[in-house]
Amino acid sequence: MQTNYSIYQEYNYTQDKGQQLVGYRVNNQVSVKIRDLSKIPDVLGLAGKYGATEISGLSFTIDDTENLKTEARDKALLDAKIKALVLTGSLGVRLGDVVAYNEYENSDGRDIYMLKNVNSPMAMGMGGSAPEAVASGSRDVSMSVSVTYEIWPR
Repeated sequence: MQTNYSIYQEYNYTQDKGQQLVGYRVNNQVSVKIRDLSKIPDVLGLAGKYGATEISGLSFTIDDTENLKTEARDKALLDAKIKALVLTGSLGVRLGDVVAYNEYENSDGRDIYMLKNVNSPMAMGMGGSAPEAVASGSRDVSMSVSVTYEIWPR
């Protein structure tokens, strides 16, 4: 769990008196990481119970992508080698050593799932309730590789 506080001055502007300080607004933003998706409705319900007036959304991320990137890279390299071997057979040459290699991480950004009508007067904490379920999805980790091989006559 992570929290961030912000304090803003609030002003009222009138034609007669101009801009006058009327008070301060405090914003407390809390981020919660939940690994068990079945607990999301319970956590959202607690947010309303303890005074949250706005919930801006849920984001689904992958905690540790390095192992997945390694697996994706290995699969991409194997695929590149298989394609190179097929091509060498078609071209009547044999595959040599790797002379160049590049990789590209394909990232689709963060998936954001917005909750609708959570900050309405009947929302959580004011007579409303948390959603019964939040649909889960999937996230992709992918790598593209470019491999240049030497080729030799047969």
